[in-house]
Amino acid sequence: MNTNWQKDFFNRPIVTEFWNKCTPPEQTRVEADFLEKMLDARTRLLDVACGNGRHALELARRGCRVTGLDISEVFLRQATAAAQAEKLPAEFLLCDMRELRQPPEFNGAYCFGNAFGYFPHADMVVFLNRLAAALLPGGRLVVDAASAAESLLPRLPGREWFELDDILFIEDHRYLAEESCLETEAIFLRDGRSERLTWWHWIYTAAEIRRMLEGAGFKVTRCFGSLDEKPFTPGTPLLVVAEKES
Repeated sequence: MNTNWQKDFFNRPIVTEFWNKCTPPEQTRVEADFLEKMLDARTRLLDVACGNGRHALELARRGCRVTGLDISEVFLRQATAAAQAEKLPAEFLLCDMRELRQPPEFNGAYCFGNAFGYFPHADMVVFLNRLAAALLPGGRLVVDAASAAESLLPRLPGREWFELDDILFIEDHRYLAEESCLETEAIFLRDGRSERLTWWHWIYTAAEIRRMLEGAGFKVTRCFGSLDEKPFTPGTPLLVVAEKES
């Protein structure tokens, strides 16, 4: 397994193009509505990992001041250009999640887009501790853990495929039980050319996620199974709201 797969993966042109196309603006607005509500008027926000900045840009349009961090230079250029074009209070910085070293100046943070779980346990502990250090006491955190064990395993996918414009995306999933890790092999097809990639997502139970957050100094306050605040149950995505304890 390659624990550093993200750096090359999210800088490949066909990957960034596909990811940009696969999320409609309405989904971003709905997710931003949820973040805005859960963050409860906190306006100095940290977005990790921000990707192309879709959440950060939408929240900046609503008056928040956002710093987005990501490992993809391609996505960061796109996000920065969009923020500059609209003169939004958002900045975007190149940073591996595990190397986060922001000063304690944020009163809210979020990790959305299923980035939670990109790393094995030891690296996730480092990330959460550094994330906590960037938040002020009482700072609130929202985590999208859509690949929590209770979310993923009841509906473990096999082969899936999607077609967006001229890109055909085929993926095969294999659950590595001894590692609690989902290995995905994918093929991107366009104009008779193909690109094959593999990535890994470490799977944590809801209780493990709670313990990791508590170990980093957070108190979990709410868990949801949907953006419209339905309860978290097996087969639903896990959305966690937590606060940094004083």
